[in-house]
Amino acid sequence: MSVVSREEEYNILKDYITDFIKSGIGKSIYVSGVPGSGKTYTVTKLLKNIKQKNVFEYLYINCGHLKTKNSIYLNILRNTSCMKLNQKQGFLKTLQTHFLSCKKHHIMVLDEIDLLITPKQELLYNIFDLPYIESKNMSSKLLIIVIANTLNLPEK
Repeated sequence: MSVVSREEEYNILKDYITDFIKSGIGKSIYVSGVPGSGKTYTVTKLLKNIKQKNVFEYLYINCGHLKTKNSIYLNILRNTSCMKLNQKQGFLKTLQTHFLSCKKHHIMVLDEIDLLITPKQELLYNIFDLPYIESKNMSSKLLIIVIANTLNLPEK
C-alpha cells in the first residue's frame, strides 16, 4: 500500500528500511521537498505498514515543536521506551551509549530537521553520527530518517 503519486519514493524508502531491518547496521536517510509534497505522510504511512510485520522501536519527533534546539536530545531520550537517562553521562553520551549497546532496532524520524540548523552545525552532526557509532564488536542499530523543507540542507 503505497502513497498515490509517491510510489517511487515509497518503494525506495521501503527497500532502504527493509535492508536496515535485515542487516541491523545503522544508517540515515535524508528526505527533502517543498512543503505539502507528502514527505511526512509517505514516511509515516510506510513505517506504519512495515511496523505491522517487524519489531523495532519507532519514534517520531517534529523539530518544530521543540522549545529549544538543544532539547532534541532530551526529546529523543523521552521518546525511546527502552532507554534510561544516565544523569552522570549527559544527554548526548546517554544516547550514544544506548544506541550502541541496545539489542533493539530503532527507527527515528526527525521531521522539520532544518529548524535545527545552527552556525557551526554541531547539533546536526551529533545527530547524524548516532547511527554510525561503533565500539569493539558493537555498532549502532539506529536508522534516522530526517525530513526537511530545505532542499539544500547538506550544503548549509
